[in-house]
Amino acid sequence: MGWRMTAGGSSTEIRLGEVAWGEPGISRRIVISNDQDRVLRVQLAGDLDLLAVAERIDFEEILEPDAVNADAEEPVPDPPVFGEDENLMFHEGLRDQLFTVPAHSNKLILAKFQPLSSPDSVDKQELVHFGGKIVAKEQVAESTSEENLERSQEKFVEVSGRICASIINAEVAQLMFNSCEPLKKYVKDFTVRNCSEIPTIVRLRSTNINGENGSDENPELQYSDYETGASLAAQGARIELGNFSHKRLRVIFQPLKVGEVEYVLDINNTRNIQNTQSIRIFATVTVDTPITGLEISCGDELDFGDRYAFHPYPKKIWLRNIHDEPLAIRMSSDVPSHVAYELAMREEDESTPSQRLASISDLSPTSPATTRQSTLQVLTSSARPVDQGSSRSASGFGDNGARTSKEESPDSVEGTEEKWQSYKRNSIEELSLNPGQTKWLRIWFLPTVNTAEGGSGSRSTVLKSGTLQNKSFRLLFRSSTYVSKTIYCRSRVCESIVKISPKEVNLGDCNVQAQSSTVVRIFNYSDLPAFISVNYVSKCVTAAVRDMVIAKRQWYDLLLNYVPRKVNPEYEKQITIVNSRNRKNDSVFVLRANVVDRNKVSVHALFYKILAPTPTNEVDMGMTVEGYPAITTFQVRNITTRRLKLSLVGSAQVALFVLKSFPGMSSRPGGEASRGVSTRKNTSQSSATDQQTQSDNGKAEQFVMYNTIIADLLESLKYVASIPTYFAQADAERSYLDKRLKPMVLLKQASAYGLIEKTSEVLLSGEETSTLFACFTPVAHKWETGHRARFRPIEEKLYVRLVEFDETRLSSHKTREEFPLDAAQIAPRELTLSVLACRSELEVAQKVLNFGKLRLNERRAKSIVVQNKAEAPLLYGIQKSGSVASGDLRFDVGKFGVVRPYSSKEIHFVFSPSLAGFYEEVITINNFLDIRDVQSVKIKAVVLKRRNFHLEVLSKTDFGRVPSNGPSEEVLRVKITNDSDKPRKFAAEVGFRSVQTEANASNEAPLPSCILYVEDQAQQMESLP
Repeated sequence: MGWRMTAGGSSTEIRLGEVAWGEPGISRRIVISNDQDRVLRVQLAGDLDLLAVAERIDFEEILEPDAVNADAEEPVPDPPVFGEDENLMFHEGLRDQLFTVPAHSNKLILAKFQPLSSPDSVDKQELVHFGGKIVAKEQVAESTSEENLERSQEKFVEVSGRICASIINAEVAQLMFNSCEPLKKYVKDFTVRNCSEIPTIVRLRSTNINGENGSDENPELQYSDYETGASLAAQGARIELGNFSHKRLRVIFQPLKVGEVEYVLDINNTRNIQNTQSIRIFATVTVDTPITGLEISCGDELDFGDRYAFHPYPKKIWLRNIHDEPLAIRMSSDVPSHVAYELAMREEDESTPSQRLASISDLSPTSPATTRQSTLQVLTSSARPVDQGSSRSASGFGDNGARTSKEESPDSVEGTEEKWQSYKRNSIEELSLNPGQTKWLRIWFLPTVNTAEGGSGSRSTVLKSGTLQNKSFRLLFRSSTYVSKTIYCRSRVCESIVKISPKEVNLGDCNVQAQSSTVVRIFNYSDLPAFISVNYVSKCVTAAVRDMVIAKRQWYDLLLNYVPRKVNPEYEKQITIVNSRNRKNDSVFVLRANVVDRNKVSVHALFYKILAPTPTNEVDMGMTVEGYPAITTFQVRNITTRRLKLSLVGSAQVALFVLKSFPGMSSRPGGEASRGVSTRKNTSQSSATDQQTQSDNGKAEQFVMYNTIIADLLESLKYVASIPTYFAQADAERSYLDKRLKPMVLLKQASAYGLIEKTSEVLLSGEETSTLFACFTPVAHKWETGHRARFRPIEEKLYVRLVEFDETRLSSHKTREEFPLDAAQIAPRELTLSVLACRSELEVAQKVLNFGKLRLNERRAKSIVVQNKAEAPLLYGIQKSGSVASGDLRFDVGKFGVVRPYSSKEIHFVFSPSLAGFYEEVITINNFLDIRDVQSVKIKAVVLKRRNFHLEVLSKTDFGRVPSNGPSEEVLRVKITNDSDKPRKFAAEVGFRSVQTEANASNEAPLPSCILYVEDQAQQMESLP
């Protein structure tokens, strides 16, 4: 005795079969049987697995008693199909409900499943399995009797099925019937495809939008199956589509009266009410013949391409009168408020010089201005590439992806509404054409979208306004003597919608002249690229990019740098993100900060300025490696009229050099300056004149070195070291090597000639400027051991103290509490020196190369593989021992070079030994950036003496029978080849001997034999028997 829940009969499983996401509703029966003597109260609900695919599950009691014995696998009759004009809120139900089952009775319950409409984690086209449970939990009321107090029990029914999205697609967006006559039939064909693995049924519904309220009954339109010819009217215009199948349909148009009509054919997917395809049908019905004497360059169709909303776009066409009579053409459109006409010049004379200059300044979507190309940034934050699979141009501008001309470029983004009103005021309505005459016509089109302006509203509204929408309209050309000619125009239009996140950032405490950064993410919610400009007026805020282009449905991270100049606890700056294609969509970003002065920059700024490439309190020294100094230069300017003495103290890794000043020399090296040398023309004092001449010569020599070495040093420091990716030629590789090493070489030369000196104090007279050179040599003991091969930022503090200064300037300074007026309590200024550094690691793949055996002067080639194990470029040089044997190794272009980070390079060389014997030579490979990193390669070989000649027998060596008194019949021919590189003299000699063989072993006398001896001048002898 108890209770149970089944799916009908004894089955405890409900099979839903193939289900579509967003399907209006699926119903199945559940039977609850109560065999107890008391009333049963149960609560039904779906588990989490089932609710993961179902938006809701409703339960409803069925009162028909005969339905209890029905087959559970047989579905309830077709569920209602919800149209777009029906409100789904009236079909809502509870996800769990409480039911009461009397004793010894059954209750039939209808379970209604509503699948989710937006799948996120499953494939939208292929069927996937899902499963879950419908759980029935007994609710037992509390009783005073312990006998009736029972624990609630749970029963469940398994639910399973397969689900995917039902998606249909129509291949066309519009159909056009031109120049139709009443009561005649005209046909157009199109294809509807089912892009899903699940079958579906589509319903055709046409509406005459020219009517007052629209109508579903359109006797002018009929539909049929293209393959069978069967009419679809008997089926209620319903078409069955199998999985991944298509159906070719035919539209039959039979007009009843003259005029222009427009229909909208909606193809509704009954398994997914959100998947509806619309086709617009245009028709022109007339009883007269069309204009046969008017020829238009675009034919009957004109494509404006993908365009931004609320921006007028032009298209230029020509009209030609091929009739023998004049034509008076009256021009209009079915959207007169969005179309304007104006006469245009011929294509070769279409713009004046001023207009060409204006066109260069305009930023065309397909051909951005060259002045902005250096700053245009296309978004790459996402790993997905921009979709370019559309039949239209990938960028969405122009036809067939071709480069658009000025005629197809958008108008200036400023004052778009005013310019459009100007176009409308100047628009022409009539055009006269003489026989054979051709005139150019520019057609302006102002696209719009049917959403909130500027994309304001909910997220769904923003996404819809940013989606390309099909737009179609007609251009009508009428004549007083002939009927009209119609051009059907189409375009895809969307708004340019961008959003920023976050809209406000508080940087917190920021030090004076210390850089703080933040990132603003700019989202492009449109199907067209977004043209963005960053507008602000500030000396403290710097945007990494002022103009950018963000690809469709992508984002860009805009880097903002903030360097405060003075203390301000409530700093606020507004930065405008300008959407050039939709000024109503401009966004404002607010930057806030609390500016403090922990490094005491404000007090020191009363007396001097540090002139560095960046306005921050940080001197960027680029990148270097462990043990190699990074060099930079900056200037210190005394802004007071009195003497200033500064003390600059840093760690042992930092060395400062000051540029000496010599009397009569220019303050800027390389500039023209008077030497201040005057030659006295006193002939009576010749000794004084000689001394003056020697002094002048010494100053002239020092002046030349000053203006060459220092000028070259300052010029070399302008080069910013970067990580090379590829060298096209060996000269480029050598140039990179020289530029990287040149600053240190010139600095040593300047120090050796006394042009600079190492110092820790700078003495400046009033309004004087001094040039300093800073050398920062990173050391290894401050680094973590596991990351020495990768770049990491390293900072060192340079403490600047005021030793001697004008104390009167303190009284005129408006101070705060943290700025003491007492000169003795002024804290030193902390100047930060920063560098990117890592360890340079050189490794040789094979440290021993053995050529084996080879002869003198023989040439063989091998290569040495040099590997770079660090993130910094490796600068290497090959050094030979300098011995006589080292001259046999020859390196061409690879003796000095660069190895890219985490890469290797083969250095080819040729070995040609000049001495015989055992060869062994050591090659040293030096790391120019780390003198401690030295690798060696040992070259080994066994060099054999080269043979000077060899013999080659050209005939038989057996003379056969030889008469005793005459020559033999056989002749021995021998070829002597000289293998040396100089002429040689050979001597040949023949000797005789007797040879005993097995053939004549029984004979008494042995056979005679001769030996040919060949000897050269070096007494090298070879014999030939």
